[in-house]
Amino acid sequence: MTRPPRLAELLMRMLLPRIPFEAIAGDLEEAWHAGTLSRASYCRLALASVAHYHADRLRPRSHERSAPADRRKGDRPMRSLLQDLGYGLRLLRRSPGFALATVLTLALGPSSSAWGRPCATPGRSCRRA
Repeated sequence: MTRPPRLAELLMRMLLPRIPFEAIAGDLEEAWHAGTLSRASYCRLALASVAHYHADRLRPRSHERSAPADRRKGDRPMRSLLQDLGYGLRLLRRSPGFALATVLTLALGPSSSAWGRPCATPGRSCRRA
């Protein structure tokens, strides 16, 4: 019976704490002795286990995620406004023809209304600004 790859075991021993190392190395050794892993598969799984262990340690925990939400309670109306604006922009981006018609209506409607308005005093010329 051959030993598992020593380099992979050494890397796991150096990069993992004792308890996770024992658990991962034990599982890999069982699979190795059962004959289900090749040398390359053993090394790949060992390195992936080390990477997943450290990536998991970098992720925030559930109790850490709820803390920032409690600090944001004071600006609820502003968050709601920003959320509504973002939703409106997404809808306008999905239908660009409607967005163009809306912008043109809002831009030209008030200006055309002001342009056709008569002067307040008859007989005097009204300058347009």
